[in-house]
Amino acid sequence: MVSRVEAVVHLQAAAMQVLPLRDHKKNTNQGVGMNWYIKVLKDYAVFSGRAQRAEYWMFLLFNSIIGLVLGFIEGVIAGTGIISGLYALAILIPSLAVLVRRLHDTGRSGWWFLIVFLPIIGYIVLLVFLVLDSQPEENRYGPNPRG
Repeated sequence: MVSRVEAVVHLQAAAMQVLPLRDHKKNTNQGVGMNWYIKVLKDYAVFSGRAQRAEYWMFLLFNSIIGLVLGFIEGVIAGTGIISGLYALAILIPSLAVLVRRLHDTGRSGWWFLIVFLPIIGYIVLLVFLVLDSQPEENRYGPNPRG
């Protein structure tokens, strides 16, 4: 009869064969959402280079969650919105930087973000640009961030 310890060891060995470990040297941010948010904050005002879709959308997701939590907290304590305003001001430059790097990843100039000033259609066009896949090869803004 097989003991519980031996059974666990066999299950772990089988899992290692089916689910091999990722290569952590390649990209440590891959698959971990909050790391993308922190990476954008570390690249605070870096407008050059490229940003993957995951980097942009995970940053946007965590930024939205933090904004909602701050807004809820201020609503509960009858705040004036100062905390949310300060957060929005602090995150403005990193938000623009990751937006520009995302546009670079699709092969477009960062100036394309100004298209939002066209009513309705501008937002739609920018959304399409942000959803598009990366250019697989190196472009004039740098190598593909996926490697």
